Amino acid sequence: MTFRLAVPSILELTILAGTVGCIQLGFLASAAWRSRRRSAPLKDPPSVAVIVACKGVPPGLEANAAALLDQDYPGEVSWLFVVPEEGDPACRVLSAAVAGKPRARVLASGVKPERCSGKAADLVWALDRLPEGAELVAFADADVRVGRDWLTAMTAPLADHEVGVATSATVPVPGGASFWGVLRMLWTAGGIPFFDALGMVCGQSMALRRPDIVSWGLAGVWSRAFLEDLALTALARRLGRPVRFVFAAMPAQSGDCSAGEFWAVFNKWWMCFRVYELRLWLPCLLLIAFKVYAVGRGVWPRLHPGLLAILWGMDALFLLAVLLWLRSLRPANFADLPGGISGAGAAALLGAPVLPWIYAANFLCTLGPPRIRWGGRLYHLAGPLDVRVVADSRG
Repeated sequence: MTFRLAVPSILELTILAGTVGCIQLGFLASAAWRSRRRSAPLKDPPSVAVIVACKGVPPGLEANAAALLDQDYPGEVSWLFVVPEEGDPACRVLSAAVAGKPRARVLASGVKPERCSGKAADLVWALDRLPEGAELVAFADADVRVGRDWLTAMTAPLADHEVGVATSATVPVPGGASFWGVLRMLWTAGGIPFFDALGMVCGQSMALRRPDIVSWGLAGVWSRAFLEDLALTALARRLGRPVRFVFAAMPAQSGDCSAGEFWAVFNKWWMCFRVYELRLWLPCLLLIAFKVYAVGRGVWPRLHPGLLAILWGMDALFLLAVLLWLRSLRPANFADLPGGISGAGAAALLGAPVLPWIYAANFLCTLGPPRIRWGGRLYHLAGPLDVRVVADSRG
């Protein structure tokens, strides 16, 4: 008896490509529907501590810090900016930003990580130095710019005691027609509907109740993690505490990136997805394998323009719809996008045929040993909470 693998016809591939495109649009429609949900601001707003870990001086750091310090939150707020060491160049910039702000501090952790990332180590250190009266804790990255309503929007979902974590993400918008900057924007924006559907935390912006931080043992988890957000995602999921994506709080980020920066960031993410989020990594691997196979069948041994039109057309429609939807939620975040709506359309047309190959390359980089070089250190990720620093060029 012999077995032969069935090869789908071009018609079957075309139908499947259209179906996959509709599923992608379904995830987007679901996220768009949930984004209509608005949590009312907290009554008798509790006191909040904002923690910002920073290493080096990202573009716009001074303005980003000023935006964090200028919140319209009606309750009491304190800020803790933590840098890895006193000699870090961010220390001078942040110290100038908090001058005259008695409730804002800049501290150097002096921690040298061995079993977690440098950022996770700094966050754990900062958790031990929160103001005694803080009831909620919010976290933000230093390379994003929040709106004045950010803290109010981020804390509002925590009025629902079923919600464990409130989170939001940033879509980096290129300041010009930068090839890698446009791809970075599309890569990030295209993932947001799926992050929302899977209840994933984004470390760029998140908020929790302080008692939950203690009872969940979050400091212990982060002390063994490489990415604090994916470790928190797994913890909240295990405890049955939902993650609420706060679309109204999405911070802004603009600027271009180089090819090296692009590949370093997204190869790192996909390796982390492999270690922390197999439920995302594996389906995406199958999806990208299908798209690469469909393109191959569409161009060889002869051209099948109908298949390629459906495959790339549905992807372009998805990317354009995501950009327009996110732009409608936070117009100011996309003010630097060249060409406005027409620029978004051009970006989507570029991304549709290119992104699957980018994803494929990202996946290939995850098939080797689970090692990540980041921030001057080489990490080995034997498991979600089994991280070792195996080399440190920082001394």
